[in-house]
Parts: sequence; structure tokens; C-alpha cells
Amino acid sequence: DDIAAIGAFLPQTVHTLLLSATITPDLDGITALLLHNPTTLDCADDAAASGKLRQFYLRCSHADKFLVMYALFKLNRIPGRSLIFVNSVERGFRLKLFLEQFGVSSGILNCELPVESRWHAIQAFNR
Repeated sequence: DDIAAIGAFLPQTVHTLLLSATITPDLDGITALLLHNPTTLDCADDAAASGKLRQFYLRCSHADKFLVMYALFKLNRIPGRSLIFVNSVERGFRLKLFLEQFGVSSGILNCELPVESRWHAIQAFNR
């Protein structure tokens, strides 16, 4: 109901993007409310087929996470550049400091940084 109320105030000429990792019936309902002549782009198949996108998942104890991360980088099990997601700003800085002790360069991107700083970090990563 809230989304429908917001949608009623949007002009017909506004460009709207709706991004989602999954397509569910709820998302179809939101699409019908907010989007005019929508197009769906499924990039998961293209990225997976090209072999450029890989995801790793390893379950380990909280105490062993930094050690496992160090081993993966030093043994070149994760080639190229990587994005690593942590659940807090503090955990991100702890991981950065830990990896830098062993010569693994890293950067932090979090919600507390100004937008310009985040943009610059993303551009540096993409180079």
C-alpha cells in the first residue's frame, strides 16, 4: 500500500530502475505498480557463462576467518581482484589491518565514507 501511494505521486515521465537479485511474485506486483513498459535483464547467465564471475563460500569458526582469508590470498586461491563483504565497519577495518600486516593490499568501502570517497575507491578498483 505504501509503494502504491508513492507511485501515485510519480510523474509518467520519470525514469525508474528496479534492481533485484531475485524475481518473486512480490516483485512482479511492485513492477506493475511503478514501471511502465518494463524490461527484465538477467545477467547471471551471461556472467557465469563467460567464466569471469565466481563466488566462494567457506564455513569456518569466527576465530579462524582472518587466517583462512590470509591463506586464500597468499596461496593464490583467489586470483585477481576481489570484493569481500563483512557485516560491520569495524570488522572491515580489522580485516584490512590484518591483511596489510602480511603485505596484502586492501581498501575499505563503507557507509560512513562520503559519496565522493566511495566513488573514487570504486573507480580505482575498476582500473
